[in-house]
Amino acid sequence: MAPYIEHSRHGCYSRVIMNHQRRANEILTVIRGIAETVPGYRAPVSATEMRALVRRATVPPEFIEQTAVAVEATPELERMDSFDPDDARDAQAFAVFCNVVSDEFEIIARGIRYAGLKRLASAGDAALRTLALAKTLNRVEMIVPH
Repeated sequence: MAPYIEHSRHGCYSRVIMNHQRRANEILTVIRGIAETVPGYRAPVSATEMRALVRRATVPPEFIEQTAVAVEATPELERMDSFDPDDARDAQAFAVFCNVVSDEFEIIARGIRYAGLKRLASAGDAALRTLALAKTLNRVEMIVPH
């Protein structure tokens, strides 16, 4: 939640906050809607569960493909039904899709943080320039509270 300033001129600050909160909610609704379109999407898991997933997911793709070829070429392995070559290949393609999309989301997140910092830096610069001007007018008490 954004910090609130207790004194605002004509209630403008609260209207600005409400406008940005509304915009944030609209964007979050879109992002959450996108997440719902990803098969198997679920909120972040515990670090323990994530480590276990990573260990199993880092099996080399070449090994998975060799296993798929072996199962397809060996009727005994195929009958055991412990490995589905088509599903394994689809899983690899799906992982690529997820990585591409999540990389793009990370780029967007960095851009959003940058936009916020840039706006805040602009306000900070303006406040510091105003303080410097107030000092030249010997009116610092107008800006710095007692």
